[in-house]
Amino acid sequence: MEQENRLAVGGTVAVLAFAGFLILMWFVGPAAGSNAARQNRPQAEFPPVSLSAAADVTTFEQATAAFSDRLRAKPGVVERVNSTVLRVTGRSPSADVVARGDELYFAGEFTEPCLDPQYATWARDSARGLAAAARRGGKQVLFVVVPSKSVAVPPTGVGVTALTACQQWSQEVLADIASEPGSPVRIIDPADVQAVAEGTGYWTGDTHWTPRGGQALSYLLAEQVGGSAAGRFEVGAPYDHQGDLYRLLGIPRSEPTEAVGPPAAAMPTFEEVPNGTPWPMRSFTSPEPLPGAPELLLVYDSFVYATGLEAQIASLFPAGWMVQWDAMPDVTQAGPAGLVVLESTDRLAVARLASLNRGGPNQPFLDYLSGKQ
Repeated sequence: MEQENRLAVGGTVAVLAFAGFLILMWFVGPAAGSNAARQNRPQAEFPPVSLSAAADVTTFEQATAAFSDRLRAKPGVVERVNSTVLRVTGRSPSADVVARGDELYFAGEFTEPCLDPQYATWARDSARGLAAAARRGGKQVLFVVVPSKSVAVPPTGVGVTALTACQQWSQEVLADIASEPGSPVRIIDPADVQAVAEGTGYWTGDTHWTPRGGQALSYLLAEQVGGSAAGRFEVGAPYDHQGDLYRLLGIPRSEPTEAVGPPAAAMPTFEEVPNGTPWPMRSFTSPEPLPGAPELLLVYDSFVYATGLEAQIASLFPAGWMVQWDAMPDVTQAGPAGLVVLESTDRLAVARLASLNRGGPNQPFLDYLSGKQ
């Protein structure tokens, strides 16, 4: 019994010593391990202390950033622990990331499509309403669904059916709506993404498609206006892309990536448009658009801006406006466009489509579409 107690005490001391070592490294490790050093920038400064500053939320944000920059070995410890967990167990140490085999997925791809079945009816009604509003306004309208990574590169292993159940429901709802005559919904086929990308078209450590894969959206829009995007883009200088999934795991790993866009002679010019929300809205003009292409209004999400597809898309049209989904009220600042495109990743497509119901918060967009603006 006495020997067992000594072993227990010794084991406890060893665990506490190791934990203390990690804490020591976290706070007082080498300066080269700090966030600022690893990102090659100066440390954030602590905010000035005053009574007025204490009531300002930005004071606490600045203090957090400054304190984080002084946690010497935190990034390195997180990176090594999470990398080891992934390698040894094959499981993600983050609730936001799902690991299956060699692939990483954003957990929201499987959970965010879990909606009340009533959303299917609302989404279908909204699609019909979009088509009717566009007819009244003399516009074309498209609701383009972009395949998420887990649809284009399906997960494998035990429990996949349960994991993807909500996603499968969402895919069926969208396909059913798209099949209706006159429906504005278009679903990009993962095979088309692979064809233009000459590969999967998705990053390993990111939930988005690559600039090569994103060409599938540009090709679809060109075809919609009777043209073709084939041969209009060129591969730019390679760069290192650190994906959002790697960042969620605390792993500072990057992937070599090639930018894809129009040549310099066809590069569009962008200007910021004053608007009422924190998210940017931009207008653009293009020197070499597709013949006969109308002006464009694009409502888009991270599958456009995180991949840098704005120039690709804008180069196809003579002029237009681009606004993020979160800034939907700002469409009232746009001029009249002949083609209105709402781009959405599939995991949010049913909910976003349902949000475009008559009389709802997005009524200003419907008024724009129908020409009532």
